[in-house]
Amino acid sequence: MDSFPYLLLVAAVAVMATTESEHPCEGYNCTSTEISTYNDDLLELALDSCSNLGVLKGSPKLEMLMINNCSSGDLHNLPSLPKLCYLRIRNGNITELSDEQFAMMTILDTVELGNNSISRVSIEAFKGLSHVWRLGLQDNDLTILPDGVFHSLPELVDLNLNRNKLATLEFKTFSKNPKMKYLWLRDNPLTMVLAIPLKQLIRLDLANCRPLEELQMHTAETVILSNSGVRKLDVVGSVSKLYARKNRLRYLQLDDKMSIIELDLSDNMMQTKELHKILLGMWRLQRLDLSCNLMNELPVPNSGNSDEVFFLPNLRFVNLSSNMLEYLHGDSPLMSPALYYLDLSHNKIRILDPHIFKMVNNLQYLHIEWNQIREFRYDSLYKQQRGLKLVILFNNLFSNETYVTMTKFFKDSGVRVIERTQDQPEVSYTTVSSMDNYELSLPDEVPMEVKAQLIQTSEPTPQKKKLDGPPHKEPKVQDTIQKWTLFDYLIFIVLLAALTLNVFLIVQLRRSQNCLTLLSRFWESKGFSKMQAKFVSMEDPEV
Repeated sequence: MDSFPYLLLVAAVAVMATTESEHPCEGYNCTSTEISTYNDDLLELALDSCSNLGVLKGSPKLEMLMINNCSSGDLHNLPSLPKLCYLRIRNGNITELSDEQFAMMTILDTVELGNNSISRVSIEAFKGLSHVWRLGLQDNDLTILPDGVFHSLPELVDLNLNRNKLATLEFKTFSKNPKMKYLWLRDNPLTMVLAIPLKQLIRLDLANCRPLEELQMHTAETVILSNSGVRKLDVVGSVSKLYARKNRLRYLQLDDKMSIIELDLSDNMMQTKELHKILLGMWRLQRLDLSCNLMNELPVPNSGNSDEVFFLPNLRFVNLSSNMLEYLHGDSPLMSPALYYLDLSHNKIRILDPHIFKMVNNLQYLHIEWNQIREFRYDSLYKQQRGLKLVILFNNLFSNETYVTMTKFFKDSGVRVIERTQDQPEVSYTTVSSMDNYELSLPDEVPMEVKAQLIQTSEPTPQKKKLDGPPHKEPKVQDTIQKWTLFDYLIFIVLLAALTLNVFLIVQLRRSQNCLTLLSRFWESKGFSKMQAKFVSMEDPEV
């Protein structure tokens, strides 16, 4: 009888477990692999496979559906979900999107089908999806896109086609998508793009699309065209930021030069005569990267044409490293009054006269390392540029005495000097990729100014000199003092209290010993000696 309550408790637990297994999804969200019943109010659902799609019929209010590992490739069993707005199917073996694939979901606005095996898309696969603004087809096996495949998506804003196998893009591909602002085509083996007729693009990503030799496009705020093998680029419209590094550019045509703010042409085949035509009229240009090109001198205004105005008044950041510059022109527009960062490293410059910077008002960062400079009027330069914050001078033809004197002068003036360490490799002016610690060329997705600011925290630590004799062990000295935590303070207070208590006890013990001494003396004086004498006389009669 005593065990009866325990048996009832075990039975109750078993019933509860059975109930939970029968109803794995409650409330508005659910994530499970085997689902048989649903709450009619379910709004979000995540499935680990697509083998049990028929159960979706019990969720008419579903708004978000996410399916992973769809190995069967059967999407035709998707029921009518009139409330569904977001659909994501990833990591599956879907090979084809047929006509009106999602026609039963009329209010869809986001469709994500990334990382599947889609190789074919029917021309009417997205028919009926008039509200879709975001479509993801990245990481698939698409080799061709039908001309009108996106025509049924008038609200399309964001299209991701990254990492497919597309070789060509026809002119009509996006002709019915006037609202598109983001087009991602990275890592496709494109060989031909017959113009992109989109005039409201915010970002166009064509990075790593080799071998795309020629490209003609319309307006875009930001264009990423790095490492795509482009030789000729024609922009019929306006571009604010053009990142075209690591190509083979020789020809660049920009219809609206006034719109350019950032221009990255590093690691190309640009020469001075082409740059004169490219830069002419870029009044708003602020950042320019021409590193790793074929420049032998700076572009200057053409004196033969009096109507020509070659001036870059807003240019603040200039990277000319790893070219073939032997001398500089003070009247070049690259020496802008607004210039604050200038990288001349890895060239063949012999003379650096402060007169070159006569138009520059506030130079702060100057790289002249790895050149052939013998003489440098550093004191005159500093008188001109009182705002100088950092200078790099190493690996020129200065004598050791001159280099030490210059370094001391700048340091005493509050200018930071970065000196070469033994672990930095020698890089010639023809090297394509400069050292990461010093070469601040414009990256694909990070603004150039961010890397310029990293100089302030990128000073390499000097290496220890190696001694010829046996190693000498020296005691380690801790340079920094560790801050106390709250636990340290508590331990200190406890120890202090214990020490105080011990002192108090010792004092009390000494006082008690003094009292015993006084008592013993008192008893001796009152007769204890007589008693002792009597006791001795009784024990030893000879005494």
